[in-house]
Amino acid sequence: MSLELTDSLQSFVDSASTQQGFVSGNEYVLHVLQKEQDRDRLRALVEEAEASPSQEIDVESYIATLRHRFHTKKDL
Repeated sequence: MSLELTDSLQSFVDSASTQQGFVSGNEYVLHVLQKEQDRDRLRALVEEAEASPSQEIDVESYIATLRHRFHTKKDL
C-alpha cells in the first residue's frame, strides 16, 4: 500500500515521529494503525461482554489477562 499525504499531514507525521522517537514516519504511521487495531479489538471485547449474561468475575484476573494479551500482541 502506498499513501500520499498532504503537506500538513506529512509535517505532522514527521514531527510526531521525531518527538516520539520513531526511526521514520512510516514506523510512526504503522504504530498508530496498530494502536487503532488494538482499540477496535478491545471495543469488540467490551461489546461482547456487555451483550453476554451477567456473571461474577475476578476483576484482577480479568485485567491481568487483558494486559497479557496486549503485551503479547504488542511484541509481534
